[in-house]
Amino acid sequence: PNPTNEKLYVAGSSSLQSYVLTDINGKEIRAGELKTDNESKVAEVNLGTLTTGIYFIHIYDKAGSVVVKRIMKL
Repeated sequence: PNPTNEKLYVAGSSSLQSYVLTDINGKEIRAGELKTDNESKVAEVNLGTLTTGIYFIHIYDKAGSVVVKRIMKL
């Protein structure tokens, strides 16, 4: 898992479009757009309001491809 306290940084190309954050049971917690900085190609997701636990982030690009990563909120 990727441990974090407050912020999660998602690196990729400019084709990153959106994300869905789910809990360990698959319940959707939050969804939003990923806006990358043109130079660094990094988007920021604020996790500060979440309680401690394990979550999954589903990252979508403009072509509809998805990557799922496990996150541990400390």
